[in-house]
Order: sequence, then structure tokens, then C-alpha cells
Amino acid sequence: MADSTMPASQERLSFTAALPRLEAALRQAGVIRPAEAIEIERQFEAGQSNPTYLLATGERRLVLRKQPYGHLLPRAHDVVREHNIMQALGGAGFTVPHPLFASDDREIIGTSFFVMDYVPGAVHSDPALPNDGPAQRCSIYEAMAGTMARLHRIEPSALEAAGVKPRGDFIGRQIGVWRGAYLAAMTEDDPRIEAVGQWLLDHKPKTENIGIVHGDYRIENLIFQGSEVAAVLDWELCTVGEPLADLAYCCIWYHLPQSVLNGLADQDLQALGIPDESEFLDIYSRASGIDAAATRDYFLAFAFYRLAAILQGVYKRALDGNAASPQALTRGRVAELCLTQAAAFAARA
Repeated sequence: MADSTMPASQERLSFTAALPRLEAALRQAGVIRPAEAIEIERQFEAGQSNPTYLLATGERRLVLRKQPYGHLLPRAHDVVREHNIMQALGGAGFTVPHPLFASDDREIIGTSFFVMDYVPGAVHSDPALPNDGPAQRCSIYEAMAGTMARLHRIEPSALEAAGVKPRGDFIGRQIGVWRGAYLAAMTEDDPRIEAVGQWLLDHKPKTENIGIVHGDYRIENLIFQGSEVAAVLDWELCTVGEPLADLAYCCIWYHLPQSVLNGLADQDLQALGIPDESEFLDIYSRASGIDAAATRDYFLAFAFYRLAAILQGVYKRALDGNAASPQALTRGRVAELCLTQAAAFAARA
């Protein structure tokens, strides 16, 4: 969604200046010992939303995730909520980094933030997994589907401690949110945002599954140790709703070429050892007990519609000079492609 966050270089300088106050807060909370100091090891490049830093204190490594500096939309970038969700999921036995401290006191570093343990492992930015062999790729995709299914089997009541409860009509509310987000960031008039949104409302599935929805479940938000998922990251969009929305979003990359967001559509999946989309859906369905095939086209239309809105917001921030990533200016073209895909899947469904 549109806001006016500052460029990454200025963001880093502002955060660096706040380190002494952060150290004092973490000492008082018992996260670090009295004699320990904090150094910024690096800022993670992935992600377009909340700046995330790897910190070092002695032999220990911590991760800090914070709101961006600058004017923010109401309820956007709620990292304290994200901390509370991770705390609740960790208590339910799910694989998340262990959260250590959260604060919305802007006197400390200028924004809300939270700190969590660092989880070592591999984060794969390319779904084709070019550095792995066929057997390893297959195992990684099986683990990705199985971990998602395990999340969706957790009782939604686990999130009540974080203030997250079922609200009903998940799809209807989501369409309204992402339609509004696209319109707020729109740079050129495109009637498909209204037409596809209305189609999605008119053709909602008659029954809705209820589960914990990650909101941005994809391979880049998973930390792997070998072929096992060691932790799931980025819970900003987590809510309670339709699990098939997570599944469809995770399958978007099957329908994009390699030149667009490292898609898989033009890759030889059999030679790579990567399960094709129908196999991936079957793995998920067996593990979750949810039929993933019946409404596949509908939820892919929904997933592409939602991604179009997200990328349009990233593109608008780049035009305004507030990009969080050097690739942000290319996102407008991809947003248009996603809207084209949403309309195509709507027509097929």
C-alpha cells in the first residue's frame, strides 16, 4: 500500500544513529548482557516492506525487523503484531524464529520494531534452485508444501493471544483491500481492476475453509537447513481465512516465465526434479486434507489480482523516490502482467 517511506541509504543512516538507545532497551529487557554492544552486520536485501537487519553482539546474532521511517498508512507495517503472531505460533510448535523483544516506543529507534533470534540456513531467491540437484529440489518442494499444510492444520484459536480472530468473508474483504490498494497506487487507468474484482466477488466459492493464512507464503520466505524448513519468515500479512489463498499464491511462479520474478513456466521441471503444479497441489492436499484442485483457477485469479495490487504499490513508491529495492521500478510492468493473468484465470474458471 502506498506510503512515503525514505530511501534505503537514509534508512540505514537513521537506524545506525539509534543503536545506543537500542542497546539500552535490549539490556533493560535482558536480551543482551550489560557489557555487550551491538553492531550492524548487514541489512537484508530481500523484501519491499519492513527493513530487516542482522545484528551481532559478541558471538550471538540477532535479527531486528522494523517499520520504515517516514509517513505510514494506518495499520500498515505493524511489526509488533507480527512479533505477537510469531510468539503465538512458536507456542503452538510451528517453525518460526524465536521472538525476543518488541516495542512500539518510537523514542528508541524512531519506529516500532522487534528482535528475534537469527536462524542459520539457506534462503532460496530462485524457485528453480540452480545450486541443487534434482533429488534435493524435489525434497525442498515437498517440504515447502508440507510445512504450509502444517500451518493450515493449526487451530486458528492459537492466534487469539495475538489479537487475530476469524472475521468471516475473507475473500470478500481481501478483494476490497487489494482493489483499494491498487487504486491508491494507480499510475494509469486500467478497467480490469474493477472488472476482475467484481468477477471474484460474484464467483466466490460457496464454502470457505478457515485456517491460519500466512499471506506471503513462497520459497523466498523460508529458511532451509538441507531440505527441511527451519523457519518461516515475514508474518506481516498473516490472518485467519481461506488457506487456499496461500496455496494459490505459492503456485503463481508456475505461471510466470523465468524472466519475470524467476518464474518456472518455461523451465523443464521434470529435468530439474521439481514437482509440477498438479503434483505440488497433490502433496499439499494429502498433507492438509483440503481439496486444492476444485477451485484452483478461481484462487489463481485471486492470487494474481492481489499480487498486481502489491506490485503496483511497490512501483508507485519507486516513482515517488521511496523504493526499498533497486528492482522496484520494474514492478509496474509486472503488475500489469499479473492483472492480465488474473483476467485469464477468471475467464478459464
